[in-house]
Amino acid sequence: MNKIFSTERTSEEYITLNSCGIQKFYDTDGICLRENGRIDYHILYVADGFCYFTYNEETHKIPQGNIILFYPNEPQQYSFHACDKSVSYFIHFTGTGCEKILEKANPENKRVLYIGKNVHFEEVFDKLIREHSLKQHSYEMYSSGLLIELFSIISRYASIKRANIEKKQEVIMEDSLLYIYKNLADVTVSELAAKHYLSTGRFSHIFKEVTGSSPLEYINHMKIQKAKDMIAYTDYPINKIARDIGIDDQNYFSRLFKKHTGLSPSEYRKTSFS
Repeated sequence: MNKIFSTERTSEEYITLNSCGIQKFYDTDGICLRENGRIDYHILYVADGFCYFTYNEETHKIPQGNIILFYPNEPQQYSFHACDKSVSYFIHFTGTGCEKILEKANPENKRVLYIGKNVHFEEVFDKLIREHSLKQHSYEMYSSGLLIELFSIISRYASIKRANIEKKQEVIMEDSLLYIYKNLADVTVSELAAKHYLSTGRFSHIFKEVTGSSPLEYINHMKIQKAKDMIAYTDYPINKIARDIGIDDQNYFSRLFKKHTGLSPSEYRKTSFS
């Protein structure tokens, strides 16, 4: 974690990504000590294992599912132990809108926010890392949009924790979201409900209470997100992409895609390569 070169900068844009990545501490420890911090904002998401975070001269063992937030010019001291097999995601970002965004995502101004082990968050984070690595046309704008999406997820799940959603409901949702992610092409709402011994109506009510959207809306959103990636980064025919996400009717797929993106699949492909 030694600093070879600096990605630190400030920007007059609303929100700008400076750097991001994923770190895996399987064979070695990791230690970070920045006495004067950075001039930008810094977030760590503990995906697996633990982060040992020192704040106000007290060290806290932060488990997976937590976000650690550092403000500009604030001392940063944290470490990872190889024995924990830890994985962390990090973002450094800046911009005139950062303070306002963080106020909405973290109204209590906490340095550690628990959002749970979050597949949706990790999926968007992985897209952000890919955009930053590939640096294709307009990647800066795309990255800024993904940053805002990440903070929206943080805000949503942190509010769920503050609202004291029952642990049983939280477990149902975490299991359901992971199941949707792994079985996107075939999953149905009735299957998810039956998996948790609930009626479709009761399951749908819990799902919307926790996530803010119905199960079908969420599944369709995930399908369109996957379709967008396949359209942009492969040359697969549109009908194959539709089938791969579990939609056999290409006309229905095109209508659904346009509803979510404002463009037909073929129009979206043209804009991706223009």
